[in-house]
Amino acid sequence: MNLLENNMMVQNLQEQSSKKIALQKKASQLKKAKEDKELKEACKDFEAILLNYMLKSMRNTVEKSDILNGGLKQEIFESMYDQEIATHIAHSNKNTGLGDMLYKQLNKNGEKNGK
Repeated sequence: MNLLENNMMVQNLQEQSSKKIALQKKASQLKKAKEDKELKEACKDFEAILLNYMLKSMRNTVEKSDILNGGLKQEIFESMYDQEIATHIAHSNKNTGLGDMLYKQLNKNGEKNGK
């Protein structure tokens, strides 16, 4: 093996190494983006749970009328309706901001811990 061939092999190995590092970096970025997206979704879902609890508590303060009392069917409908309203509010642009604040706090803590 002469010096020229040796230099070409070294250069080829360096190129392969740099490509491998770039691919590893890209994979790490994609993994972090996926984790961020999952964390955001979990925070929005948590906001929806709290909103649903709030709506349920608000509904319990209203007196039931004998005229409109539909019994168990109405209670099930109202429960499902409140859940959908809460989910819609939490995932819309006009939400309470609780999920966003929770995400920022958890993301900040994750970055401090070396994630």
